[in-house]
Amino acid sequence: MVKHFTILVTALLLGMAMSAQTWVSFGKNQPTAPEFSVINSNDQKVVFTMDIYGMFVETKIEGSQTFKRLSLPECGVAGDIGSPDIMSEL
Repeated sequence: MVKHFTILVTALLLGMAMSAQTWVSFGKNQPTAPEFSVINSNDQKVVFTMDIYGMFVETKIEGSQTFKRLSLPECGVAGDIGSPDIMSEL
C-alpha cells in the first residue's frame, strides 16, 4: 500500500513539475507586467508601444504532442479550446 502511494505521489509531483511555468527574462529577473503607452488614437486606430520584460514558458502535453505555452504576467488568455491562445487583458 505504501509503495503504491509513493508511486502515485511521485507521478503527481512529476506531472506538476512538467506543467510548471518558467520565467524567461528579457531584462528583469522578477515577473513584471508589460507596460503600455498610447502614442496616438482616434476612432479608426490606436498606436501604442509595449515594453515586455519577460514571459512565462509552460510545457503542455496533449496526447502524443508537446507544446510550449507563452504568457505574459497579469495578462489573461482568451480563445477556443484547441485554437492558439490569444492574450487579452484581465
